[in-house]
Amino acid sequence: MAGYQTASNSTRRPTSSRLPLQSVALPGASLPYSRINRKLISVQTLCYRMDAEKTSQETPIRKHRRRWLFRLIALTAIPAFLLILLELGLRLAGVGHPTAFAVKTQLNGQPVYVENNQFGRRFFPEALIRTPVPFAVATPKPEGTFRIVVLGGSAAQGIPDFTFGFGRYLEVLLRSRYPDIEFEIVNAGMVAINSHVVREIAKDCVALDPDLFVVYMGNNEVVGPFGAGTVFTPSSSDLWLIRAGLLAKTTRIGQVLDALLNTPSTDNAPEHWQGMSMFLEQQVREGAPALETVYERFRRNLSDIAATARSNGIACLVCTVGTNLQDSPPFASMHRPDITESEKAQWDHLFQLGIADESRGDIEGAVARYREAAGIDAQYADLRFRLGRCLAALESSETARSHFAAARDLDTLRFRADTRINEIIRSVSDVGRDGLYFVDVEQAFAAESVEGMPGDEYFYEHVHLNFTGNYLLARSILSEVHSVLADRGHDVGAAPSPLQQVDCDQYLAVTQWERFRAADAIHRGFLRKPPFTNQSGHTGRLRSFVARVNKLRLPDSEDVLRSLDAVYRAARDENPGDVWLLYNHARFLAEISNAYDQAEQELQLVLKALPNFPSAQSNMASVQLELGNHGKAEALCRSVLERQPHDVNTRATLANALLAQQRFAEAIEQYAEVLKSDPDDPTIHNHLGGTLIAMGRPAEALPHLRDAVRLDPGYFEAYYNLGLLLGGQRQFDDAIPCFRRAVELRPNSVAALFSLAQTLLLQGNVEEAVDHFEAAVKADPNDPIARGGLDAALEIIERASAGPE
Repeated sequence: MAGYQTASNSTRRPTSSRLPLQSVALPGASLPYSRINRKLISVQTLCYRMDAEKTSQETPIRKHRRRWLFRLIALTAIPAFLLILLELGLRLAGVGHPTAFAVKTQLNGQPVYVENNQFGRRFFPEALIRTPVPFAVATPKPEGTFRIVVLGGSAAQGIPDFTFGFGRYLEVLLRSRYPDIEFEIVNAGMVAINSHVVREIAKDCVALDPDLFVVYMGNNEVVGPFGAGTVFTPSSSDLWLIRAGLLAKTTRIGQVLDALLNTPSTDNAPEHWQGMSMFLEQQVREGAPALETVYERFRRNLSDIAATARSNGIACLVCTVGTNLQDSPPFASMHRPDITESEKAQWDHLFQLGIADESRGDIEGAVARYREAAGIDAQYADLRFRLGRCLAALESSETARSHFAAARDLDTLRFRADTRINEIIRSVSDVGRDGLYFVDVEQAFAAESVEGMPGDEYFYEHVHLNFTGNYLLARSILSEVHSVLADRGHDVGAAPSPLQQVDCDQYLAVTQWERFRAADAIHRGFLRKPPFTNQSGHTGRLRSFVARVNKLRLPDSEDVLRSLDAVYRAARDENPGDVWLLYNHARFLAEISNAYDQAEQELQLVLKALPNFPSAQSNMASVQLELGNHGKAEALCRSVLERQPHDVNTRATLANALLAQQRFAEAIEQYAEVLKSDPDDPTIHNHLGGTLIAMGRPAEALPHLRDAVRLDPGYFEAYYNLGLLLGGQRQFDDAIPCFRRAVELRPNSVAALFSLAQTLLLQGNVEEAVDHFEAAVKADPNDPIARGGLDAALEIIERASAGPE
């Protein structure tokens, strides 16, 4: 067609490497086209041709890549989507449990965060789960509130009674010094946990909007979850595996898989909580590679806790850990691994000679023998402790202190923070980052102790603080909290001059009964069991401790009870919103004053503030039992056990409720279950014995009652019940000492005096029987049974003196 150029008559480029140009007919083109226009059309045509050929060459590659992209999506995105759907479905179906330390809920119409009693399931076997201290804090945080979270293990929590832990003393000190600031202290300490758990708690507690973390931990690094000497979890050489496993258990899918697989914790995990005795076979010697791993993980976890605080604008106060150096011998000792048999024989000989010298009072001779033994093997922890004790007696304090510290560090049952743990805490605190504060508690305790060696003046046993120890810890922290307040813009003035302990004790209602309860709990729960029974000199120390406990027992006096009740009421009037004062007063009313109606009212107030508080619910069940509401008591217990099936105290109360309903077989079943967890509980042995007697099975009851008096020589009810059982079997010679002991324990008990008198009468000892009948009548002149017994005894004497008719 005219006007259109073909390739043959177009101008060609001289280079032969170029593709031939072809013109393209453009729609609507006019006949007279310029040569420039024709060249532009030809270049455009070339570009189209080149793009087309390039596209044709890249098509297989693109297809290949697209195919792999689809495969990747199929392998990842689709399964991820399905897993998300499964996770949502499990949550909607109510499968699994929340894992955060604090959960949000409504309380009395207000949004609050409360403790999650399921939190420990990620770290403990089902039968050994530990639970947090109850709390309820408002969200959002009220204006003007300074909220402190205490992080750590049982020492931080305040064992044996968290209502008198150092956090409570700190609260009193702060409120007295800074009355214009509203302080809230959340006790996030838990029994048997270490830094692996505390790290998770710290992350979860960010939701509480705290102003300050106070970190007091380090005692459980070896025996706590994932430690080198634990019974709770499998050991792992990789920290990332531990953390990945914990993360997986936060999902419902992970919880289901964990339950389906029924993954065992460790081969050594017990079926029931047995306290520190669970770890007897978990010795770890100093220098073991596993111990180095523990130290490195502790450093990482502590640094992560500080980083969590810093990244969320929370001040973090880190403390070294105080331990009982002078009065707590090692729990276990091991010789150096390369000691020969001949060296060990020589060492044993010298060690025994040293013990003999020490027992005779030849302290210098003992030191010489012990030092000779140390020349052969200085790694045996008990040797170092004995050497320290002897040197302390010789007033060689500095050397003694080094041996006491070595004994702690060499102890192969590692329940105390050792030198390395405290060095790590100091090193982490030395980094100089904003918002990180430090208190050297170990040094503070040393400074307040005789010759720098803390002992029983501050500790009940190895690490748990008594009332004085908790006060000293709180006072040591106070000055750094002052610094935190100042740095956060509070007008705090000069450094605080703290209240004295006696003033704090008055605020907290620290009565003689509270001191007795705490000491008795340490005796029952710790000192009479392994590994304490394995400590050198245990018998003498236990005897001394029991004597101190017995001095704290309340006399049988109405005046004393009234004076103690007044202390609680005065503290409550001063601090009406303090739920722990209310709780402790309710326990006093129920357990000591027998004022069950008042106890019920106060426990109702406690449960209004803390509805899911298991101990308060269990106490309420006991009160209902005493009020005769046996069915209500049973229902309360079963409600608690449904949520916490391994709550031993509540199970014991349930057994008592069943016994009161004369459901003897069920009661025996529950008592037996409790004894599996605590075979050395004298109260349970006594109750089980009484139940077996009621079922007409005295032969089975006898060993339980004997166990009860053996385990607690001051247990009045057990001696009385044992006396009744033996007397009923006409074993008067055995029954009389039981009744005598019961009368020693409670001289004004009409029942004990009458039973002793009656048994003496049956034995034929009429004159002494009269004396005890008279004492019973004097104790209660209106008791008709005591009066009748006395009249019968006097009649026998009168007949005997009259002679035969």
